[in-house]
Amino acid sequence: MIIGVCGFGYSGSGAVIDLLKGYRKLSVLDKFEFSFVYSPDGIEDLRYQLVEKPTRYMSSDVAISRFISYFNGKNNEIRKITHGEYYRASNEFVNSLIQTKWRGYWMFDFFEGGFWEKNISFRLFHARLFKLISKFSNKAFDLPPVRNMYLSVQPSDFDKKAKKYISAIIDSINAEEGSCIVLNQPFPANDPSRVFKYFDHPKAIVVDRDPRDLYVLLKKVISSKCRFIPFDNVENFIEYYELLHKGNFSNSDDVLYLRFEDLMYDFDVTKQKIEAFLGLDNMYDSELSSFDPLISIENTCLYRKYQDLDSDIAKIEKHLTKWLYNFDDKKIKPIGGKSYQELLKLADK
Repeated sequence: MIIGVCGFGYSGSGAVIDLLKGYRKLSVLDKFEFSFVYSPDGIEDLRYQLVEKPTRYMSSDVAISRFISYFNGKNNEIRKITHGEYYRASNEFVNSLIQTKWRGYWMFDFFEGGFWEKNISFRLFHARLFKLISKFSNKAFDLPPVRNMYLSVQPSDFDKKAKKYISAIIDSINAEEGSCIVLNQPFPANDPSRVFKYFDHPKAIVVDRDPRDLYVLLKKVISSKCRFIPFDNVENFIEYYELLHKGNFSNSDDVLYLRFEDLMYDFDVTKQKIEAFLGLDNMYDSELSSFDPLISIENTCLYRKYQDLDSDIAKIEKHLTKWLYNFDDKKIKPIGGKSYQELLKLADK
């Protein structure tokens, strides 16, 4: 079974991964985000251009070239963890899809080119002298921008090959044979099931967070680290949050949606829900886990700490009502310095 823990960016998926480390049955592989299936220029894009909507030589040439650039540019962490298997498997996968290749170029290379390509290499290649030599010698120059071009039109068994490719990478990382595997961000949080076909017995846990706390976190705490979410003004943030949350967010046998806040405010109930979903039979060992409800609870109700953002928070509450967490009905409050058991005792008084 492949368990994917997914989020929307600082929505709390890391807390669930830390919790799952407390189960001996699970092998947690969280050194990097396993997102290359659905990332731009990843497997989904490759499938669309080769299998679903191929266009002459153009779509497959661009898609394959970009996929090769994508896996060649992947971070060093993947290279180290997979012991070289990532590159071997990536090359084997892409070569199995290429039906023919040749040395050439087309105007896409000019459009995508940088300063050197547009101003030096193209100009040199099309220089009058080169044209005259080619004309009289009847030979083509194999100089930049000439490169490998690729053609692949509806290659057979794409999904089967992609699944084998992903399994090879996972197997190269996972040292515990036969264990259930936990991956970080292998499925898109807004529609995890669309890439399930590439994984063995997949299950997705999608973690979401109160938009008020997310906005404050971005605005006041991690503004220097997180620039892929708009927080320059609250209207942009609201639009962003609404667009990312379009779609079906109901639970199924293979998808479990959780609120980050429930991990602290309803820890036991939420833990039992996760165990039932994954068939773990209450084998949790808190000493193995790196999740502490007491620490994480202090990362909630952030919006109440910054009165200068009250007007922004009011707008979020008006437009994103569906996604607000009801903190007021919870017995436990983030007061700091107390154990979870002590918080429960205080709540019952």
